Amino acid sequence: MAEPEPAPAGLADAVLLAPLTEDSFLHNLHVRYKRDIIYTYVGNALVSVNPCRALPLYSAELVRTYLARPPYLLPPHLYAITATAYRWVRDRNENQCIVITGESGAGKTEAARVCLQCAVVAGGGGGGALAAAGTLLEAFGNAATARNHNASRFVRALCYRALSETRRPRWSLYSLSRRSGYGVLKLNINNEAGASVAACAAEGGAGGAAGATRVIWRAWCAHARRCYLAALWARLPARHRSPACAAWPPCPQPRLLARTDALLRRLHHRWRCHLYRRAFDQTARNRMREKVTASVLFKDRKLNYARSVGHPFVGDYVRLRASAAWRRGLGAAAADRYVVFADVVGKVARSSGRVSRCLAVVSTGALLLLEARSLRLKRRVPAHCVYRLSLSPYADDLLVVHVRACGGLESSTEELSQCSSREPLDAPGCLFGGEGAWRRRGDLLVRTCHVLELATKLFLVVQNAVGAPPHVNIATEFEANFGQQMVTVSFHAVGGAAGDGGARLLRRGSRMDVLL
Repeated sequence: MAEPEPAPAGLADAVLLAPLTEDSFLHNLHVRYKRDIIYTYVGNALVSVNPCRALPLYSAELVRTYLARPPYLLPPHLYAITATAYRWVRDRNENQCIVITGESGAGKTEAARVCLQCAVVAGGGGGGALAAAGTLLEAFGNAATARNHNASRFVRALCYRALSETRRPRWSLYSLSRRSGYGVLKLNINNEAGASVAACAAEGGAGGAAGATRVIWRAWCAHARRCYLAALWARLPARHRSPACAAWPPCPQPRLLARTDALLRRLHHRWRCHLYRRAFDQTARNRMREKVTASVLFKDRKLNYARSVGHPFVGDYVRLRASAAWRRGLGAAAADRYVVFADVVGKVARSSGRVSRCLAVVSTGALLLLEARSLRLKRRVPAHCVYRLSLSPYADDLLVVHVRACGGLESSTEELSQCSSREPLDAPGCLFGGEGAWRRRGDLLVRTCHVLELATKLFLVVQNAVGAPPHVNIATEFEANFGQQMVTVSFHAVGGAAGDGGARLLRRGSRMDVLL
C-alpha cells in the first residue's frame, strides 16, 4: 500500500512521520517554518523554531482557548504545554516542571516569557509585574555574542508558587553557572539593578533550611492524609450494622487528623442513618414512630418498658381485619374501618373488681369493647372523649382510660344498642335513664399483657383525632370516675411481686386497691 503523502503544512506531530528519519524530521520542520508554523509536537515534547521576528501567535484569548480544551485537539503551541502543567497543579495538586533547552539563540528566553505569561493568565491575575520577571532575570549578566545579542550567560530555574487569592505569590530564583568560576551566589553583575536583585536573593537564601523544613512537613502531612483516607475506606464498619453502633477505626495521627476524623465519623453516621431510614416502608415507619412514642412516654417511668423494647408492636393480635363478620358489621363504618389494635383483654368490673373477657379494638376514630365471640358492641368511646391515660410505675398490666362526660347525637346513637328492654331506665349507660346517664358510664379499666402497646396506640389515635395528645399519668395513686362516684385507685407492691404482671383488685367503698 502506498504511504500517505504529508500534508501541505507538514505534520503537527513528528511521531506520525513515515519513515521517521533525520531528513524527514528536518524537512517537516522546514515546511512548517516556511508557513510561519514554528511549533511541532514530538510525542509529549514540543519543538520550537525561532522565527527571528514577531508573529501574531500570542494573546490572552488564545490562552483561555488552550485552557478550555485538551492539548492535542488544538495546533501545537507553548500554551498547550503550560496549560497542561497548570491543570495538573490545579486538579491533582502536583508540582510541575517545564524544561526549556536549546542552543544559544534558539529562543529559550522568549519561550520562558511566553510560558510565564500563560501561567499568569491561567491563574486569573493581571500579573503585570509577574509577566515582567523575565526582563528582570536578564539583568543577571546577559551579554551579546556573535549569534545572539541577548545571550544568557547562566542557566536559570524559576519557581512560581501561587499561595492564595489574598497572599502574594512567592518567587525562588536558583542560578546554575555555565562557566567555571561562578558559584551559586557569585554572579557577574554589571549594573545597579542587578546588584539589588542579587542582594535580595542572598537574603532569601539564608532562610532556605526553614523553607525546606516547611516543604517537607507539608509533603509529609499530605502523605499522612492520603494514607489515612486509603486505610479508612478499608476499615469502615459494615453497612448493615445498626446506626446505634459506635464502632469506628482509631485515628492513626490524632494531633494531625483529629478534626478530619471527627468530621468523617459524623458524616458516616448520618449516611448510615439515611440508609437505615430508606430501607423502611410506610408500615415500618409507622411502627417505628409508635416505638419512639412509647419510649418518650414510658422510658424510666414504667418498670416493664425495658422488656417491651425488643418486641415489635403487632397491633391486630386476633386478625380482626380478616374477619368477614367485622367487615360486614362495625368495620363497614368509615370511622372504624381501619383497625389499629385488636386483642382480647380483661375488662375490670368497677363494682367488684372482677375481670371479664372482651375484645378491645382501637380504630382511627374510637375505642370499642366487643364480645369476643359474636363481636357485638358493648361500648364505644370516641377518640375525642378520651382525655387521660393512667398507669402505675410497676410492671402490672392495668390501664385506666379516663373518659370525658360528653353527649351529643353521635354518642347517643352509639350507646343506644347497649340499652336492653330488660334493664331499668336508670341503669348505667341507658340513654333513657335521665340526664346523668352518660356521666354514669365512667372510665374504663382494662387488663392486657400488651398494656404499653395499647396505651401508645390509643395515645396516637387521640392525638391525630383531636390535635392534642391526652395526658399520660403514671402514679401509684390516682382517681377514676366509676359512674356513681369518684374512686381512688391505689397500687401496692407486696413483697417482691412488683416485677410480675399478676395483680389482685379489691374494692372497698371509695377505694380500689391493686395488690402486686
